[in-house]
Amino acid sequence: KEKKDPEDSDQFMVNPQFESKLMRIKVPLVQLRSGEANLTAEGTDAAASADVPATVEEDRKHLVEAVIVRVMKSRKTLEHNQLVMEVTRHLTSRFQPSPTLIKQRIEKLIEREYLERSNADRRVYNYLA
Repeated sequence: KEKKDPEDSDQFMVNPQFESKLMRIKVPLVQLRSGEANLTAEGTDAAASADVPATVEEDRKHLVEAVIVRVMKSRKTLEHNQLVMEVTRHLTSRFQPSPTLIKQRIEKLIEREYLERSNADRRVYNYLA
């Protein structure tokens, strides 16, 4: 199967009559080639948002939080590096989360009292029911 890059003259249209309960179609984002304008839909620098739209970034934050809570609910207590590894392992099929993003989401969950830091060891998190 030969992979073809879209040309400027190519047109894409949605078929509103298409229905399928068995198939799910993922439409990948078309990336700009290097040398072309590097702007996102909002007009901001794409490098700052890592080529990800704001809505996708927001969905990823919620997804990371959900996985953190799911892992902590099953383990009850976990060390920071183990939690980051476990969350990364769960999410690699969808996207590659950065450790910074995971740490930010952990902090938000601590603020919202889903998690707490252990009094004995600050690197250990406890799940709060």
